[in-house]
Amino acid sequence: MVGFTYLFGLESTTIHILMVAALALIIALALFTIASLDFPFRGVITVGPDALRQVLGNIENTRPDN
Repeated sequence: MVGFTYLFGLESTTIHILMVAALALIIALALFTIASLDFPFRGVITVGPDALRQVLGNIENTRPDN
């Protein structure tokens, strides 16, 4: 994708460099977001199991009786 941007013939080299850098940044941020969401229980900011247990308990308590 980033290599494809070199095929655009822009007259201004500065604008071309900014366009390629912006695209590379967007791709890097998308990959970082995917990696962060893929492992929610690791890292500095984590999701603890207590919140999930509380939500599951609320779901079980509000379930209509069959």
